[in-house]
Amino acid sequence: MKRAILFIFSTVLITASCSKESEKSNNFSSRLKSSERLFTDAQIAEIGEKHNEIAFEVYESVDFEDYSASLQSNLMDVDLGEGYNEHKSDIYNAAYDVDYTNLDQYANQNVVAYYEMAFSSLENQPDLESIIEKFDELEAQARDELTGTDLDQVLIMLSVGRNSAYFWLPASKGGNGLGYSKLAYLTSKNVDPNSSNKKSTKEISRGVREAIGKDMIGGLGSAVGWGIGVLAFGGPVGVGAYVFTVAWGAATSSLL
Repeated sequence: MKRAILFIFSTVLITASCSKESEKSNNFSSRLKSSERLFTDAQIAEIGEKHNEIAFEVYESVDFEDYSASLQSNLMDVDLGEGYNEHKSDIYNAAYDVDYTNLDQYANQNVVAYYEMAFSSLENQPDLESIIEKFDELEAQARDELTGTDLDQVLIMLSVGRNSAYFWLPASKGGNGLGYSKLAYLTSKNVDPNSSNKKSTKEISRGVREAIGKDMIGGLGSAVGWGIGVLAFGGPVGVGAYVFTVAWGAATSSLL
């Protein structure tokens, strides 16, 4: 696990240094735009699968009484090795700077449009089967309309979204209930104890949608922002680091 985390931070560190130059154009995606896909369908599927592995580990270890501080302090405690430890704060900040308000700096508008369609489909508390069916439709549409890295980004976002939905949805809607139980706990800490159970359930359902949405943004944003790192790594090690890095970014985005 420590080796994998080292890969993560190595990738982000390379990205952080490269991004100083890319800030001149204010567009990370312009550096990665390619008519050729960078990753296979199998690698993208692995990103989604690892999302849930990492999400489970992160959410089991984070203290939800003070989760933001706990997450950063846990990462700051990781020994990244010589040449990296002094950059811990910069690496942490670089890893979590993507949200919906600046997503267009990381992805083309036609890619962002797919995020918006996917997120909209999460309204009205759909079950896992309905979400997967809609995401499959969006994937088929994307394969017809997009090419190269634009298609990679959308496929990564949907791969993360499918797995994220399974993690966050309650068992009654086809999920594994793990993320839902965390949201239920957080809601119980923040909702007026005198409010109705119906309101509490509504708050949790909204939290599920927001969590899945943040995970998808994490996957979509890091797919672009950290792609520079994998290009610098090259080879199987780079691909493995990238897969884990995007999955980590997606899994932890809903914490922030």
